[in-house]
Amino acid sequence: MSLTNLTARAVYAPDEAKKQILEEADRVDFETRPLAEALEVSYPTLLRVLTRLDMRDSLRARWLERRNEKRAAGK
Repeated sequence: MSLTNLTARAVYAPDEAKKQILEEADRVDFETRPLAEALEVSYPTLLRVLTRLDMRDSLRARWLERRNEKRAAGK
């Protein structure tokens, strides 16, 4: 997905963009740099889109939760 495609989707179809971001984020354990690679956008672009969609804090919380789960499981 290109920079303009993700940014435009965040503006014109925010619910669809959130859904796609969360699906990809789940696959990469909610880590933002791998998420940017999975969405084929730069890291700063991803952060701008997450801020625009008001998802940055919730994504970080999910990442911390997943990280703690992995640590508890010994991974």
